[in-house]
Amino acid sequence: MIRKAILANYVDSLSRVCRHFKVAIDEANYSECELRLALEEAEIDVEALIKRRSPEDGVSIGKVAGAYAYRLSRFQILHFSEAAYEMPTTFLIQNIVALNVVKARILRMKIGDGRTLELAYQMSRRHANQETLGFCFDVMLEHAT
Repeated sequence: MIRKAILANYVDSLSRVCRHFKVAIDEANYSECELRLALEEAEIDVEALIKRRSPEDGVSIGKVAGAYAYRLSRFQILHFSEAAYEMPTTFLIQNIVALNVVKARILRMKIGDGRTLELAYQMSRRHANQETLGFCFDVMLEHAT
């Protein structure tokens, strides 16, 4: 069910993010194969997470979101024209799309643009793994309520 929701939302989010960063949509392409592979890998990660955790602890929604955000950011889903790569913010687009999709389809919460941008930068230029992302999402969810 998460896979269908993400597939339906990914291209829409991509077009919105490209518009925001003034990258023409014909300058961006995405690989459906890579997108599906990323989602399959995220599903494997979530299954492993469920097996590792005790039934009492369970698996938080933030940890599930972390697995999906991580995989959607690491697979080679998006490809840009040379002109688009010359723009200073293009490197953020795939991570922002991943975060937008996860926010809308898994977390079901709003995260401000500033925090989304900062998290996308951390994902692309610093070290962020799925566990760290999951922890960040858990903290955000805890403070949202």
